Amino acid sequence: MAEYNHTCIICGKKYDHCDKCRQVNSWKAICCSIECYQKYIKPVVEEIEDFMDKPKEEEVEIKEQNEKTSKNKYLKNKNK
Repeated sequence: MAEYNHTCIICGKKYDHCDKCRQVNSWKAICCSIECYQKYIKPVVEEIEDFMDKPKEEEVEIKEQNEKTSKNKYLKNKNK
């Protein structure tokens, strides 16, 4: 019977792996299975996706300025 030397940080299951996994940054160093690892990294992946989807503040400011300029030009032309 194998001697368990690690505990999964997600499900608490005890499992065995060599310490080389930590040296090569393997998912086996912190989780007992790929499914537990996916649960572990899900919040990080979602945060990155949210960050990538949000426009930068400068882009928002430029867009707002362009909309105001366009509206002002439209109103000037309309009043002529």
